[in-house]
Amino acid sequence: MRLSLSVPFLLIALLPSWAAAQAAAAACPAVLQHTQPRLQDEKPVNLCGYAGQVVLVVNTASFCGYTGQYKSLEALHSTYGPRGLVVLGFPSNDFGGQEPGTAKQIADFCENTFGVKFPMFAKSHVAPGAGRTVNPLFVALAQRSGARPTWNFHKYLVSRQGDVVISHASAVDPKDPAFVRDLEKLLKTKRDSPVTLELISSIQNPSDHGPVESLLACKAAQRCGTFPASQAPCGCAQAETACISLRAVQPFGCPK
Repeated sequence: MRLSLSVPFLLIALLPSWAAAQAAAAACPAVLQHTQPRLQDEKPVNLCGYAGQVVLVVNTASFCGYTGQYKSLEALHSTYGPRGLVVLGFPSNDFGGQEPGTAKQIADFCENTFGVKFPMFAKSHVAPGAGRTVNPLFVALAQRSGARPTWNFHKYLVSRQGDVVISHASAVDPKDPAFVRDLEKLLKTKRDSPVTLELISSIQNPSDHGPVESLLACKAAQRCGTFPASQAPCGCAQAETACISLRAVQPFGCPK
């Protein structure tokens, strides 16, 4: 009798922890539901720990013409960290064999040369190739953005909700005004705010806007049935027009 009574009580006792786990999973965007080994010691890190922040993911290399961007990345991490930005570095030897070192060599280089303090992860593959297993985070980012890395220091900006992923090519320095504008727009969006309602008010002429506006326009068009047009700074028809117009000039087009 005691055993039969203890089972329901045990289940009741476990409910809070189960509910907490379910809530945590729901709060973590799908694009961040990955565990990655740290560079220094390969300790597993659940990327859901960065949920609610704007995440900048970069594939890095120590002997690349763009390696100097480490300095800009660290400056961004330091300047915008208090506002909710986190930079995540992922060394890769996929392009030009420009990251041949061991984990210790890479970590020492980053710290001693550029004073890197943002999180760095173990070396992995970030683009398809013979015999490669691509890091699942980069698979997800490429699917969301429509662009995959073609060289070192490709950059992905991920919104707080994980529903917007902006791709920037290797040649775009993190200090570039266009990159900073995209970052600022994502930082202004609170974690619990619908990104379309908060930022789409900037869309006036679709030909003048870049990736962030294009994605927001697409999402507003997708949500036509979920809120009255009067509540949106830009109506559904205008958003759809902006989306179609920008599809021709933005390589990723409209998100599904």
